[in-house]
Amino acid sequence: LNQLFHLWHENSGTAEISSLKDAVSHASKQFDVATRTVTDCRRDVDKTLLIYETVHSRHASMLRVRDTWDDGDATVFAELVGKEVQTRKELESARLLLRGAEDNVAYWQIEYMDAMRRRYHEEQIWQDKWRVFGTYGTWALIGLNSIAFLGSQYFHQKREVDRLKAIELLINDKLPGQVVDAGVTLGAE
Repeated sequence: LNQLFHLWHENSGTAEISSLKDAVSHASKQFDVATRTVTDCRRDVDKTLLIYETVHSRHASMLRVRDTWDDGDATVFAELVGKEVQTRKELESARLLLRGAEDNVAYWQIEYMDAMRRRYHEEQIWQDKWRVFGTYGTWALIGLNSIAFLGSQYFHQKREVDRLKAIELLINDKLPGQVVDAGVTLGAE
């Protein structure tokens, strides 16, 4: 029974469709992970951009009043320049990560759509095959029913003819002086 079920599973299309369902599920999960990664990367870019804009704004405001600097302001300005360079590099790095994550999400979106398309086409192919099998099966059953009907009619007719002959013989045996032919009784007078 287990071998029969395995044979059915392999030859009915359920194995192919099942593997395609697994591929769709895998691609869907990867697409979801890639989408979450893009969301996280965008959040990181926004956060880094906010830090960069804050540092850049402080840098620009210090440049506007540079004629009034003292020694402490020069040190703060030098630290701001260093921090601005660092945050610009972090922003560029975050943007590169975002670009990579967006490319990855585009890849997995295409993979997900392809997996769904393959599954859809395979299901359509197997539906067409089963529709053809169903049509031939229906015609085979019609043929078998017709043969059974014609056979039963033949045997019914044969049985009725045999019964009539048996009744005719019985009547001839019981009534020896009369001839019975095809339902007409003739007297021997």
